Amino acid sequence: MIHVTKRRSKQALRDTRAVEPVTPKFNPWSACPITFDHRDHLTSIRHGGLAALVLDPITNGYHLTRVLMDGGSSLNLIYQDTVRKMGIDPMRISQSNTTFKGVIPGPEASCTGSLLLEFVFGSPDNIRSEKLTFDITPFRSGYQALLGRTAFAHFNAVPHYAYLKLKMPGPRGIISVSGKSRPRTRLDESGESLAVTA
Repeated sequence: MIHVTKRRSKQALRDTRAVEPVTPKFNPWSACPITFDHRDHLTSIRHGGLAALVLDPITNGYHLTRVLMDGGSSLNLIYQDTVRKMGIDPMRISQSNTTFKGVIPGPEASCTGSLLLEFVFGSPDNIRSEKLTFDITPFRSGYQALLGRTAFAHFNAVPHYAYLKLKMPGPRGIISVSGKSRPRTRLDESGESLAVTA
């Protein structure tokens, strides 16, 4: 049994009470309200929510045309084929211990590495770019990359699946990005719900 003196006990109590309250740190982009209304509705959409939100951002000087926005994934993924076509220097690829379960046949699949890429949304007069970490997946997909919740958080972006739109704050107001109206397929669904361990 350890004996604690009265003096030491009082000092511990004072130290506990002296802890400063944690002050929240707000994202500087959170001051911009983001709203959706009938003006955001695409005339080509008949039944909202049936199509995946697929966008075409720019990364490393490449204009990607099939990037899936997946708020259900905890990771940003890029496929090996995309990395190869972009001609990325293998020295930029870091080791990754991330594994996937239930996505492809077999017990699990391991990522082949991770990569830091700068993704850009917007137009020349109102542009946002953020550096995002991607895990490189060893399997093929109908997409070039998948942006998960971490990307949504970095850009402070809000998706609207019925309107197939993604909005985020930009230096000159809200950036609104329209998705491609593309029906969902089995291949799309295989990349959307991922059980991940890192």
